[in-house]
Order: sequence, then C-alpha cells, then structure tokens
Amino acid sequence: MAVRESPVPSPVAQMQYEATRASVAAILTAALVHAAGRPHSVAEVLEIQRDISWSLYPKNELGSYQEWLKTKDGRIQQVHA
Repeated sequence: MAVRESPVPSPVAQMQYEATRASVAAILTAALVHAAGRPHSVAEVLEIQRDISWSLYPKNELGSYQEWLKTKDGRIQQVHA
C-alpha cells in the first residue's frame, strides 16, 4: 500500500520551498547586476530583487505586494527612460 502525501505541506517542506524561491530570485538579481556592468547601491539591488521575486512569485494576499503592483510600472519607466 502506497503512502499518500498530505495535500498540506509540512512546515519544513514549506520552508524549503520558500528558501528555493528566495535563492532563485537572488541568483537572477546577481546575474542582472553583473550583466549591467556598473556599480549598484544596496538599495538598488534590493529593489531589483523585490521586483524579480514579486514578478516570479506573486502573493496577492500581502499588502506589500499590492503596493508593489501600484508602483512597478513607474519604476520600469524610470529605468528605461
């Protein structure tokens, strides 16, 4: 008889899942900063990482995500202006 997995992930599995997501966002951020070929401030890097993280893994239930949605287009226009 096969053991059936619970539909609700264990706390450890959930932490591993979130850590993997954070790692992916950090790696993509590092690649973009490196490819830019110019120095970035810590604030710029954190903003890039937040943009990547929310773009890949939206969390509609969070107020910080809703705030990010309101301001993301303006930041993109500043970057490409």
